[in-house]
This record gives sequence, structure tokens and C-alpha cells, in this order.
Amino acid sequence: MSSCLRHSAPSSLKRGIIQSTPHDSDKVVERELIQCCHCQFTTVWVPGVEKGWRLCQRCMDWHCPKHECHTCRPIKQWLENMAKGVSPDHVPVVGRVEAEPPK
Repeated sequence: MSSCLRHSAPSSLKRGIIQSTPHDSDKVVERELIQCCHCQFTTVWVPGVEKGWRLCQRCMDWHCPKHECHTCRPIKQWLENMAKGVSPDHVPVVGRVEAEPPK
């Protein structure tokens, strides 16, 4: 029976690589890192860990299985809010008018 496990993290989840050398060996170990788009939780990818992760339909990025990350709060928006000096929970409202307003 063949195994269908991935040998590397999905490219949309990859956020970096960590290199380490165990104290009892001279061999360098490389592991891929994956990161939540909402809480910035970062973990080492092992085959099967991405099964609990979901794609956020609002920001179109991957979030971890933590309950508080099911609500879309992208870190990019939080950082922009902090830079502008507005509330961290502020979400800009975008509207669009298809026709010219009446005169």
C-alpha cells in the first residue's frame, strides 16, 4: 500500500526554513515553517499537520485550527491600523457605485 503523504509543505503555507544542529550530531537539520495569517502562530511543518488548517474566505490566506482564528483578523490590517493610529479592530468599509449619482 502506497502512502499519499506530502514530502514538503504546501507552497501557499510555507513561510520559511529553520536550520538547526542537534547537540549530539554535526548534521544540519532543515525544516519548513508554516504560519497562521491571523495570529502569526508559526510551527514546523510535518506531514499531515496542514489537515487542521483552513483557507479564510475573506483574506484568502491560511489560518490555524485555533478557535479564535476562525474570525478573520489579518495581521496586515492590524499593523496598518496601528500605523494610522486607529483602533486595532477597525475594518475599513469599501463601497462601490455602479452609476452616477442623481443630480
